[in-house]
Amino acid sequence: MSMWKFLVKNQSIEILEREVLADHQIQYVQFKFTFDGDWKRFHKVVQFSQCDDVYSIVLGVDSTNCYLPAELHAGAVKMSVFGYDTESDMTVRATTVPVTLNIRASGFEGDEPPIPPTPDLYTQLIKCIKNAEKGLDGKSAYEIAVEHGFVGTEEEWLESLKGADGNSFNFHIHDNKAVLDSLTPELFTELYELQKFEDSTSEKIHTLQEKIDNFPASVHTHENKEILDGLTAEHLADLADLRQFKDSTAEDIHTLTEEMKSFSGTAHTHENKEVLDMLTPEKIAEWDSISALKTKVNGLSTELTIWKNKCSDNSACINTMQETIKAMQAEMNNLDGNKIQTVFSCGTGTLEKYGDTVYTFYNDGYRNLSGFLQSYPNFCNADNDYALNFNQTDFSWAGEVYAMFLTPVNIDGHSSIILTYQSGATETGEIYLMEKITGRTYAELAQVVHEQITNGSAIKLNFQWLQSSDFISVLIDCTGIALRGYYLVIKGVSDNTHPKIKAVKVLGG
Repeated sequence: MSMWKFLVKNQSIEILEREVLADHQIQYVQFKFTFDGDWKRFHKVVQFSQCDDVYSIVLGVDSTNCYLPAELHAGAVKMSVFGYDTESDMTVRATTVPVTLNIRASGFEGDEPPIPPTPDLYTQLIKCIKNAEKGLDGKSAYEIAVEHGFVGTEEEWLESLKGADGNSFNFHIHDNKAVLDSLTPELFTELYELQKFEDSTSEKIHTLQEKIDNFPASVHTHENKEILDGLTAEHLADLADLRQFKDSTAEDIHTLTEEMKSFSGTAHTHENKEVLDMLTPEKIAEWDSISALKTKVNGLSTELTIWKNKCSDNSACINTMQETIKAMQAEMNNLDGNKIQTVFSCGTGTLEKYGDTVYTFYNDGYRNLSGFLQSYPNFCNADNDYALNFNQTDFSWAGEVYAMFLTPVNIDGHSSIILTYQSGATETGEIYLMEKITGRTYAELAQVVHEQITNGSAIKLNFQWLQSSDFISVLIDCTGIALRGYYLVIKGVSDNTHPKIKAVKVLGG
């Protein structure tokens, strides 16, 4: 039996124990709730929602367990809890912020057994009322008295209920007394309104059915009657010719498909094969070292174009270009290793170098990079040269992961963050700076950093992911930042962007 444990406190749900969730499970995954404070006396309902489907499970006042609805399938599921104070004279309802459960596809391929449907909320409440009327186990008061220590016949037990004046006490008990005590006039009013809605709906359906039964079978109309009346035998002949063409085309496509099956899945060619064969790791490393200048070079190229249009002759244009090139060269010469601070770079040895200094926050807590990969192995592996991959295989759709680089870097208003990445779409991103603190472990630092982002005290930089089929490098401006030591944090989402981060560096500072 698989079990998840939760703590419900105030308006939040905290996950205490968790396991991997797979679909196609029936009455196997059990959820156990611990309720804090006022929640203990509330009449509680657990609600699951996926797409447009909502499933509600009544816990009542005393119950704390339920099963994961069998109708849920692979994907994201929202779970929340709401409850009513049945002892209050006014309507008091408590709710929680939902938590997201990620259900993965299972390998089940056998015959599909019938899935027992989860009863709707109305049906479950009616069952609670019926159970309250007769007791959950249907035992008589005499049987319950025997279970609690009474010795004697049923007649003797009835005689023992008479008072001193010979009259019987108006006395009885219920095993489900807590459920009966939770029933309120407001709850019966809701049930009565549901009954009226059901009766009204049934009446409307009955009226519609009578109209359908009395409708003549031959009566119908067409909005396109003129088009139908214009159809001729020639039109039908043309359609037959099109059908033959479709069949012939389908056969040709089938033949081509069979021929393509013989091709190797990796077979391809390049017109520039000789040039590609000349590429070496050393050349790629050289290109990476100057990729940070790409944005500045683009800006300088724009300036060159403006100056060229202003020059009245070739001599003036050439002199202007030469001066600009000298300025570019001087800036490139200043980019020595002492002015670049690296907090992450992918490649062989990434896990050994950054396994403890890069931390993550996902909906299951804080973990260093090495520990995170035990649950989400596609986030950083050899298939992607150990780039940080915010993929949909691990995180489904729209999973939010914070990558926290806990190696402090010096940043001021003249610095720039060099980010090398690949993105599937152009969308707004999130990059944060948090001032360096001392005397904390990496795990403690990760929690403090994420809390500052959540409460809005971290510095947020203007940033936008740019769609790119290959890795690109961009400069993120740090104008206005005071000179201090900072930790860098990047939020990645497994949506249309699903970025891959190759390197994170700081220029200047």
